[in-house]
This record gives sequence, structure tokens and C-alpha cells, in this order.
Amino acid sequence: MTTNGNVTFTYCGGTAPTDIRNVVFADDVTSISYSAFDSCQFLTAVSIPSHITCIENNAFVGCRSLESITLPASITKIGFDAFAYCRNLNAIAMPPNVTSIVFGTFCYCTSLATIEIPPSVTYIGDGAFHQCEALTNIILPPSVMTIGADVFYNCESLTSITLSPNTPYLAVIERESEYDPPLQINENIGTIVDAINNQLRPSKNEFLYSKNIISSVFIHGLGLQYNDCKFQENKTKRILALYVNWDQLANDTNRSPLFVAAEANIGMSQGLNSILQGDGAAIENTDPVTGMEAFMLAAIGSNSKLESIYVLLENHPGVIIPHVGV
Repeated sequence: MTTNGNVTFTYCGGTAPTDIRNVVFADDVTSISYSAFDSCQFLTAVSIPSHITCIENNAFVGCRSLESITLPASITKIGFDAFAYCRNLNAIAMPPNVTSIVFGTFCYCTSLATIEIPPSVTYIGDGAFHQCEALTNIILPPSVMTIGADVFYNCESLTSITLSPNTPYLAVIERESEYDPPLQINENIGTIVDAINNQLRPSKNEFLYSKNIISSVFIHGLGLQYNDCKFQENKTKRILALYVNWDQLANDTNRSPLFVAAEANIGMSQGLNSILQGDGAAIENTDPVTGMEAFMLAAIGSNSKLESIYVLLENHPGVIIPHVGV
């Protein structure tokens, strides 16, 4: 259909012709297909209706004139490279029910200056915002549990990546080859690991653990969720770094940080000593979940550390007295 010389296309599925200027969606369409609007270079604005729930891979890739797109709350999935190379897209509001921003979703969206990540998002994939040169700041909600090491690679204007103080943990997933180091976001920020490390607050029980001490036992001990298969035992080695906020984890589970860390078999040098110093009274109490004391929790598990048990008992010998002769 042509209106005042502009081609308006009714999308019923499949792939649209590349010369369209406007698009409307048929009422029975629930998904925008793979590469549906690939390289539709004359599209400047798209409003997606609420009966659509899914945007497939490469759906709007290469729509270089696209400046705005309205995404309804009904959308729950956006595929990889869905908006890649949309160089004039300057802002976008993510739907509130999307749980993942996957590989390359907004890569090379060089005009994208603002994006709000909703609290439904738990995973941000590698290269999701690669070469988004206009982005200046990103706020990661506490729901984000895993993030790709190169998610913001070459975001030259990015000055801050803010980690919520309510984030219990965040795993940085390394690149496809475990031997490739993470790439820099830009010269001022460094890598995503640098950005997280620079936000650690000395007054809080926050730690950034390197990959050499992260094991499946560590992961299981923390009770971390298996998000997007990134925490499966055969892929644990792909975790480049793991941020843990012991205070927030304890708050989320209504337990003392000391019990959470001891049960996870965390060593004294890995944060248990700092947690003990800040929560010393807990050593005299029992864990409301397991009914055990901290030194008992430190002793169980296949990754228990004798050093932790010894120090706990050496510095607080009174905790074992009730158990002597039992």
C-alpha cells in the first residue's frame, strides 16, 4: 500500500521488502521473524503492537535510518543481533518482561545514548552493546546475575557502569576462548572486571573472586541460580570473575553473612575473616536454617578448609565448650 508516496507494508510474517517506509502489523502476528526487516534502510520509526510477544534474531539488523522503536510490555524475548547496526537508534525502553539481553542485540547502535535495563533482566550476553559509542552510563539492576566480559567493548563515551548495592552476586563470563583476556570498554574504564572492582566498598563485605578459586563447589555453596546455563558444572570454568556481596546474600536469605560464607566453604583470606570481624556476635549463635554453628558449617562440604575451622575455634574457643563430651 502507498500513502503520499510512502510505502506502507502490512507485515504478516516472513521477510519484508527492503524499500518500505512504514509498517503495520497484522492482528494475528505474534512474532517478528528472523531477519524480517533486515536492511530496511528507509524505516525511521516502528511501533510494535501488544499482540506481539517475540522478536527473533536479526529482525531489524541494518535498519540504519531507524531512530525510534516502541516495544510493548507483551514482548518477552528479543533475539541476538535484533537491532544490530541500527546506527540512528538513539534511545530504547526495554520491555519489563524480557529476562535476557543476548549476544549483539544492540551492537553498532552508534547513536544509542540511553537505555534503561529493567529489573526483569538476569543475563546480558557478550557484545550486547559492542560499539555503542554514544552510551555514557549504564545502571545494572540487582536482578542481573551474569554478564559477558565484552558486553560494552568499544563503548568510547561510557564513563560509568553502576552496580546496584542490592546486587547479591554477579558472574562475569569469559570469552569463547578461555585464553583470551577481556577486551577494554575504553581507556578510562578498562574492562568490565576493572569497572566492578573499582566499585567495591571497603565498609561492606563485597569481594571479587578470580577464576582460579571459582569451582562448582563454590558456586553450589553460594546457592547461586543456574542462569542461562552459565553456572552448569561443566561450564563453571567459563566464569572469569565472580562478584559477591555477602551482606546482601545474607539479607536475601535472612541469615547472618557468617553462616552463608561458612557454609559456602569460603576461606579466611577469601572474605570469611572480614565477615567475622564485622559480624562477630554471630559466632555465638546457631544458623536459623541449618541449626549449626559457624565452625560446624565451615567443616562440612567437600571444599571445607581446615584453616577456617582452626581460626574460628582458636579465636572463639567458647563455642565448642557446649559440645565437649556430647
